[in-house]
Amino acid sequence: MSSPPARDLNRFVAALLDGSLLPDHLLDEMRKPAVEGATYGLGLDWYDTTCGVRVYGNDGDALAYQAWAYSTADGSRQVAVGVTPNRPADPADAVHALLDAAFCG
Repeated sequence: MSSPPARDLNRFVAALLDGSLLPDHLLDEMRKPAVEGATYGLGLDWYDTTCGVRVYGNDGDALAYQAWAYSTADGSRQVAVGVTPNRPADPADAVHALLDAAFCG
């Protein structure tokens, strides 16, 4: 069961990826690396899990809060997480471990 904010993030990412928000040619542009070799396009990030599943999403933050939302391209599996940023290190490794567990488990 997800909280309302996580549910909203998942609904937004699903609508983005299924073409409800943008025409295909704009979504295709979002999936192109902004810099060669990068995993970030025009507002869309992707991560290749350890089991080979590519997921798309992004993170966002505001004062005292950070959130990530990722989905498979077909929207069949999603994960969203929010944290407070009181942490000693960059949370990227922990987020990647969460994505691996959620999409590969």
